Amino acid sequence: MHRGMTMDPLCLVCHDESETLIHALRDCKVTRSVWINIFNGMLQTNFFTMDWMLWLE
Repeated sequence: MHRGMTMDPLCLVCHDESETLIHALRDCKVTRSVWINIFNGMLQTNFFTMDWMLWLE
């Protein structure tokens, strides 16, 4: 607790999982829908399951 505030480890957007870097950039269900809409079916089938270090390359 810092300055009367608790630190919630859950994603502030979806409230489903811990907010890690890879969750915020790729795995959050809201972020996922943004990626899908931006690329409109052009994403590789393994985009959401591949190792995040490979994904960042």
